[in-house]
Amino acid sequence: MNGSIIRVLGALLFAAIFWMQARGARGQPKRKRAFELVGVACLIFATLLGLTAAGVVLDILSGGLLVVAVALVVAAAFSLLASFRAGEMRGQGDRIVQAAKEYREQREHAERREKP
Repeated sequence: MNGSIIRVLGALLFAAIFWMQARGARGQPKRKRAFELVGVACLIFATLLGLTAAGVVLDILSGGLLVVAVALVVAAAFSLLASFRAGEMRGQGDRIVQAAKEYREQREHAERREKP
């Protein structure tokens, strides 16, 4: 398999992962938009990589698509930051803190059992 084809498949895989993340972000519109934007950017990157693998040289089109893809990634980063500031990810932070607390308690309990 050609290395370019593997890159195209990798970009398509990332796009699919980001779309699944977007579907799971119900009730979090800014976070959902961030995942959708980066998913579209991955599709554009896959298109560019596919054109390169096919040997198609369209300098103006490729340059324009690259600028659009980078702009989408930047917009996704800003949307994710806006989501964080709006508190849309507060639930995840609470779950991480709770999991860390449970892990710490389990470790302390195990250490107490090991001591004679």
